[in-house]
Amino acid sequence: MKKVKVGIIGLGRSGNNIHAAALLKMTDKFEIVAVADKQFADRAAELKKKTGCATYTDVNDLINDKNVEYVVNATPSFLHKELTIKALEAGKFVTVEKPIAGNVKDADEMIAAAKKLGKNFSVFQNYRWEAEVGKLKNIMDSGKIGEVYMIRKHSGMYQRRDDWQAMKKFGGGTTNNTLVHAIDQSLFMTGFDVKRTASLAMKLVTSGDAEDFCKILIVGNKISIDLEITAASAYSFPRWVIFGKYGTIMSEDAGNDIAIKIKYLDPSKLRTLTRAEDIKPASDGTYPKDVIEWKEETIPPFANDWGKVSHVLYHEAAYEWMVNNGPVPVKPEETRMILDIIERSKKENGF
Repeated sequence: MKKVKVGIIGLGRSGNNIHAAALLKMTDKFEIVAVADKQFADRAAELKKKTGCATYTDVNDLINDKNVEYVVNATPSFLHKELTIKALEAGKFVTVEKPIAGNVKDADEMIAAAKKLGKNFSVFQNYRWEAEVGKLKNIMDSGKIGEVYMIRKHSGMYQRRDDWQAMKKFGGGTTNNTLVHAIDQSLFMTGFDVKRTASLAMKLVTSGDAEDFCKILIVGNKISIDLEITAASAYSFPRWVIFGKYGTIMSEDAGNDIAIKIKYLDPSKLRTLTRAEDIKPASDGTYPKDVIEWKEETIPPFANDWGKVSHVLYHEAAYEWMVNNGPVPVKPEETRMILDIIERSKKENGF
């Protein structure tokens, strides 16, 4: 089996704890041959001890390393454009961290550069590979609850952040860091149907100047998506609630696991409604009523992977892309759409 030779730029939480950790579980498919970081020399030394990889403090040295085939760009968002384009120009496959770039203009330049070079790159929206999303999408696609018209995803916690993710100048904020996943997952499940958006964002309890509450409403041609994340909530909420014409899906935390339940009906067993032209102008004092035979199903609780499994599954998809000419794991154009939603939200709320 071919091993893809990887170079990781940036050994922060993402580069070290997510990408390197996942790739080290996949040594049959990947070999970390180089890392670049001028801040975390200790992490670079540790990876060198584990893998024998080259260590660089200048990212250009990694990009120009002919031994590197696949570059993982795990730098902060404002550095994504420059380094991704350089890596593409050097003939590398590239995965860039989410969000795709610091702003839509940068994303457009990245996409244009890739097209000019006749190449493509992928964006690390790994949560598409979560087991929960797969199960929800399968239920939706089965038609069991009928046509889906609304999705709600609300996340609540109490978390007073005082790290770099609390600062706008570093690309921080709960929208970039967390809500971006929910936007991507919900659009992925519903076919990227976006007509207009509205939002509200505020800074409530964090130390910096970035938002720690954000609500985004996405209205498509056939669906409404209601997404909300707050760092100032004493209660948690259902993870997902998905509404169809004939039923509802609810995903909830069950201790450290996730439980999904479905309640739906058989539309063929409903009474025949009065034709609109035959409806009488006055009421007889009662409300129309259906006797509904509800069906209920529960998917046995399963582990919340907290990204650990999806990290690996994403890179498995990347391997298929690079080695077996498979599809790009996450198309840049899709994540550009997500960044546009985020950018408009930040602008209309002063962030």
